[in-house]
Amino acid sequence: MFKKLFWRGFVGAIFPIFLLGGLPAYSQTQPLLAQANSQTNSLKSLSKEDLQKFAQAVKKLQALEEDAQRKMAEAVKAQGMTPERFMEIGKSENPTSSNINAAEQEKFTKALAQVKKIIEEDKVKKQEAVQTSGLNIDQFNEMAQAIRKDPALQEQVRKLLGS
Repeated sequence: MFKKLFWRGFVGAIFPIFLLGGLPAYSQTQPLLAQANSQTNSLKSLSKEDLQKFAQAVKKLQALEEDAQRKMAEAVKAQGMTPERFMEIGKSENPTSSNINAAEQEKFTKALAQVKKIIEEDKVKKQEAVQTSGLNIDQFNEMAQAIRKDPALQEQVRKLLGS
């Protein structure tokens, strides 16, 4: 469970969709992806307004992700751990194994609780960011799938993002 939360929230959620890196953490469910795949054909031609809304949401999501990662790193450091050590322990098959002393285990456990809290708060903020951009989560996911499959749409969104 930790690996999934950690990689989705701390490492993997910076969601460079235009580099074909993936969708944000809250949209990584199979039913939504399956639904999006079945509806992608209806999104073959996205309007400029749709792409602008999508790009606006992406900008908000990127800012939120940066803020969440900063907060998570601070939470880990506040427990007296480096983010690298925290990740190393989190990647291990058994974070409570004998290669971790009791003090380090306690630091890890406290940091993990904070990281999980930040991830959950970030998830809500990201959902709200998409919605305040004029899209619902399903629309955003459908558009992301269509854009992911179409290099021309990717380029249009890159231009809207100014990158």
